Amino acid sequence: MAVDANAIPKIEAWILAQLTGDSALAALVGTRIWKDFAPIGASYAAYPFVVFSMRPGSYYLQGVGECRLLTRADYLIKIVTEGYPTDAQIVALDRFDEVIGKQSAATLGGFLFSGRGISPVNYTEPRPGTPHFYNHAGSVFQIDAYPAP
Repeated sequence: MAVDANAIPKIEAWILAQLTGDSALAALVGTRIWKDFAPIGASYAAYPFVVFSMRPGSYYLQGVGECRLLTRADYLIKIVTEGYPTDAQIVALDRFDEVIGKQSAATLGGFLFSGRGISPVNYTEPRPGTPHFYNHAGSVFQIDAYPAP
């Protein structure tokens, strides 16, 4: 059973589907969920928002010959807030665990996905020229993707 040469777009489509399909996250961030970075423009000014991006350490598990059995990718998924997060925004961190970190046999586009949290992330970023700051909080998730039987 050969796997598509690059499962990363499938993993990213699955992450986006999981995050946008969660009603609790949608109530908090609406459609402000982006890959890699928030776009510059009017939608960028709205907080909070969610960003996900691939981290170093991802790899393929190759079988005999050209058979790729599994893609294992690490993704940072975080919520970005202005100032300290509110209680409602902290709930988003639990939603990440529910919709990504506790999956063991989710399907999308002929692939199976499983996810698990591997490390928390929390840091602040100063807002240049002001006494204000942004807070970034989330987790790094290890996500496995392999073809559905």
